[in-house]
Amino acid sequence: MRMRKLRSGHSVIFCGPPEIDRELRKVAAIHRRDRVEVRDVIHWSMQQTCYNTRKLVPIWAKQGISYRQRSLASKEIASGFPEALLEPEAKTLEQHYGFERSQTADFTTGPLVTDWAIKKILGECVKFGVKSSAGAPMLEEQERELCHEIESEREAQRPPPAEARKHRVTTHLRTFIETGQLPGLSLRQDAFLPAFDVLLKTAAAEHMQRGAWPQTLLVTTDFANTVEARKRDKGMDNYLMLVNWVVSSRAEPSVLVILSPWEVNALISRIRVSQTVTLHMYAPRTTKASPSYAKLDYYTLPPVSPDMPLSVSPHSSVIDLLGLFSGELYFEDYASYERICGFLGLYFKDVPAQRGILVSPDGHVKSPDARKILGMPLSPFEKSPLPLLRILIGLRRKGQSYLSTHVGCMLHGRQLRKEDVEERLFSYVDDDDDDNDEEELEE
Repeated sequence: MRMRKLRSGHSVIFCGPPEIDRELRKVAAIHRRDRVEVRDVIHWSMQQTCYNTRKLVPIWAKQGISYRQRSLASKEIASGFPEALLEPEAKTLEQHYGFERSQTADFTTGPLVTDWAIKKILGECVKFGVKSSAGAPMLEEQERELCHEIESEREAQRPPPAEARKHRVTTHLRTFIETGQLPGLSLRQDAFLPAFDVLLKTAAAEHMQRGAWPQTLLVTTDFANTVEARKRDKGMDNYLMLVNWVVSSRAEPSVLVILSPWEVNALISRIRVSQTVTLHMYAPRTTKASPSYAKLDYYTLPPVSPDMPLSVSPHSSVIDLLGLFSGELYFEDYASYERICGFLGLYFKDVPAQRGILVSPDGHVKSPDARKILGMPLSPFEKSPLPLLRILIGLRRKGQSYLSTHVGCMLHGRQLRKEDVEERLFSYVDDDDDDNDEEELEE
């Protein structure tokens, strides 16, 4: 009643945070509109309502079935304790967290499936496409975990004091910005290092295989050395610099150079007018909802144009190395996951019953002959690189858990399915008829 006389003295303004604005722009882009309109807001709101309703249906159904079971059991109290009220007091780890749990959470099983009230509940579940109660226990686990976090007390462990190293821009770096050409391998050691050589001063040094990591991803010495070395220094574990600025060259498109923020600030004027190199802003994808910067097309200097296109392919091997080194936790697509597994020598599928095929518990295949039999691409690693990557990701996360992410599953020997990597909250299907636009909502 308060929205009468719109456009005649009354108006409506929709306000939302940046992440909601991005979702609304996606909806508007599907309908080939340049700006967000009111119908896009209503469209997105209705889809979110359907998604949340479907998400809460398993909990509603589980409560309804449990109530009906107790109601029927109350009639048996006069003749003795009703056995229907008993529930398992303990579960194995496999039953509580494993695959068996999703198989036993089906609504259609049980002795009371023929009851009229439960039939009615199951009928409502069919309308929403819900077949199991797998979502209800998950919500309970999150609640228990949240209570545990509230009771815990955080203790900040700061790194030991260290003297910051003085910044400097090397002559070879200036030459690279102007010409796009890297110096020879014997001359570049003063200015550039292979990115993974930075780990030689960390706890991951004992797992380092220097000859296996390609030298197509480089870092500057200013990026690698952040503090002055000390005799009693335990390593650079607490002083690894974040990856935010990457430079590509049209003269050497297969190479990327990671710069420190200080170097970018000192060379920004030369990079703006350069005709040979491009500066890319980059950030690793650490949450599923965050966008991916793997294409290196976000905020480039000079700007990308038909005359100056991107020189790095989005699916090149150096992009995969950049994601591993920077601590990216989610893959952009399943092809990237398979490509990285092949490079690391990992195999998570069923192993054929043949002699000589040995797969380590973490999924690494050491023997080149076994890789050939399994149809795997060539991998330069003679031993598993996963211990090094686990330490690297641990240093990047600084104590935060990452086991449930794509990279966490890969580093701990768990196979990912295509739907696990490429899952989206919504999938839109655009009809050719503009007058009858219909969208299908898929889980």
